[in-house]
Amino acid sequence: MSRTELALFVAEATNYSDGSLADAIGQLNADLKDLEAHLKALKDEMKSRNRQLIVGKEYEVTATDQVSSILDTEAVKEFLGNRVQRFLKDRMSTVIRVKAKVRSVEAA
Repeated sequence: MSRTELALFVAEATNYSDGSLADAIGQLNADLKDLEAHLKALKDEMKSRNRQLIVGKEYEVTATDQVSSILDTEAVKEFLGNRVQRFLKDRMSTVIRVKAKVRSVEAA
């Protein structure tokens, strides 16, 4: 989706009713999960082929190994005890959860 298409999509969304907005979020959330699963499967296939570069008509995809380090926060908390409090920062965030409504089945 281009930036222009995205801007038009967002502008259109401001006209949604609450119910339509909920349904649009839910549908896109479900679609995104399906797409992420499909993308993971394709990336796993590339890894299984042990390729560092694959080239198509429109895209090229590279794979490189990298090492990253992460901080074991549980170990730090255990090591510092209550002294860890002075290093902690609060942050506010908004969490949006999406769940499908249970549909009732009417007897025919």
